[in-house]
Order: sequence, then structure tokens, then C-alpha cells
Amino acid sequence: MSTTDSDVPTRGLVHAFALDGRGGGRPLSPAQTAAALRDRSAGQTVDAPDLWLHVDRMDPGVQDWLNLAGVPPHAAEALLAEETRPRADRFADGLVVNLRGLNVNPGMEASDLISVRAWTVAGMTITTRRYPLRSTREMAEALTAGSGGPRDSGGVIADLADRLVGRLRPEVDRLEDLIDDLEDEALAGAADARPREGIRKARAALAELRRETIAFRRYMAPQREALMRLAGLDPSPFGHVDRLELRETADQLTRMVEDLDAIRERTLLAQGEWEARIAERTDRTVYLLTILSSVMLPLGFITGLLGVNVAGIPGADDPAAFLLLCLALGLLVAVQFVLYRRLRWI
Repeated sequence: MSTTDSDVPTRGLVHAFALDGRGGGRPLSPAQTAAALRDRSAGQTVDAPDLWLHVDRMDPGVQDWLNLAGVPPHAAEALLAEETRPRADRFADGLVVNLRGLNVNPGMEASDLISVRAWTVAGMTITTRRYPLRSTREMAEALTAGSGGPRDSGGVIADLADRLVGRLRPEVDRLEDLIDDLEDEALAGAADARPREGIRKARAALAELRRETIAFRRYMAPQREALMRLAGLDPSPFGHVDRLELRETADQLTRMVEDLDAIRERTLLAQGEWEARIAERTDRTVYLLTILSSVMLPLGFITGLLGVNVAGIPGADDPAAFLLLCLALGLLVAVQFVLYRRLRWI
């Protein structure tokens, strides 16, 4: 079917590929993409290659591509929604899949996982994004190179999920390394040697680690459920290999969620250990000050009594009185020391 330039949407398409079934693909121009979509709408799918379209959901022109591809209104609404959690739901004869991936864009936090949504039907998958995503770029590069890319429209979902989850593993490992270091410091009594500012930084690091852990788990747990749902669909739009890949990806995500749960528990334990160390050091300081106060109290009482400005103070006119007073005070301190040692106060 011929397509004039005026019939082709001019905005919103990031890239499109006709998959060759062997891990490669042919890049399509907007005009070629529009023609392929119109052929599908007309039922001309015999020997037609599977299609993968990747569109920018923030571009106003994306709606034209969704309409041209015949995406149902409710599914299109889900693809363009502002805030979504990972999910996998049937709409009419297709699937809406929402996944999250690592955010490596400048100026943004990695734990703020960014969303990629997909609409997949037999022979076609459309993915949408707001921010650039490395996983989709790598898939496009693999297809252009002719190997290592998805083989069919279902494989786009399986390959995308595998790449997204694979990039999360180093981040979980990084969080585990951080909690290992903080636990080692706490258990080794590092709080005893740290200055107050160092202790404050360590506690702030624990709080930040716990925040990151919660942020990652917020999306990874429902993403695991979505992948398990995809792998267990019956009837399934995915081939046997794709279903196995989805199950393996879901298993990887399950292990990562379990690791995040363990990290969160360990941050609470480490926080408690730091607080116990700090409380112990504070108690020692207070105890030392109490002992010093108990030593100085009788000395202060005696010197205060002898310093009153009234007549009759013993030794007021004796040149040796001050020396005798110092000796007496020293003897009193010695007696207190022996007494405290016997009482095991020091």
C-alpha cells in the first residue's frame, strides 16, 4: 500500500525495525513504518516481518503512531500515563507491559527507576519511553548489527526485560558492599574512635542506604510479579524460548528483591549497633564525670568551709597551714581512690 508524505506522522518515532527472525533487523524510516502499519491494518500480514516501534511518549505526535498501529484507547491511555507501577495486563487481543529500568541519565538518581511501557500483539510490539534508556538503545544496535537482538515481537519484551533486570544487579551489589562496610565499622567499635562528625556521617550513610534500598524495592517487587505473570500466560503470545527467558529473568529479580530485603534488615541492625556504641560511649563519659564529681565534692566542701570570711579559721596565722591542708586533701583523695577500687567503681 502506498503512503504519501502527508499521511506519515512526522514526530514521536525514536526508531522502528522489521525483525528478520534471526536476531537482526532492518531499520525503517517513518514512511516505511507507516506503510507497514497500514498493511497490518489491511490484513496484509502474510510473510510480513514482525515489527518493533520505539516511540517518545512525551512527544505530541506519539498519539498519531498509536492510532496508526491500532492500539485500543484504554491500552494507549496506559502507555501514556504519567505514573505507573510495573504491570502486565491483557487488553483486547494484546498485552500492556510496564517495566522499570536503571536511570543513568545525567542529573538523576539511579534509584529513581525510569519507566518503559510496551504494547504487544501478534507480529508487533510498540515500546514507549520518556527518558532515553540504554537497554532499548543496545537492542537497536544489536538489531542493526544483525545478531544478538530479539527474533520476534514477543522476544522484544523478553529481551528488554532481561536487559533491564541485568543492569539492576550491579546496583544491588553496590548496596550490599556499602552495608558490609558500615556493619564492619559498627561491629569493630569504630564509634569509639570516630569523632562526633564522623559518627553523624556514618548514621547519615545508613539512612541514605535504607532510602535507596526502599526506592529500588518499590518497583522491583511488582516488576517480579509482572514478569512471572507474563511467563505464565496461557495462551501465551511468547515462544518457548521467550517464556524460559522471562522465567529466568523473574528468578533473577526474585533473588535481588530478597537481597534488598536483607539489606534493609541489616541497615536497621547496623543502626542499632551504632546507637548502642554511641550510648555506651556516652555512658562511660557520664560515669567518668560522676566519679570526678564525687572526688571533688568533699574537697570543694573542705576548701569552701576554710575559705569563709569569719574569725576563728584554724591555721589562719600558721605559715605551714596551707601545706598541711594540701597534704590532708591528697590523703583524702588517696582514701577515696582505695575505697572506689574496693567497690569496683573504677
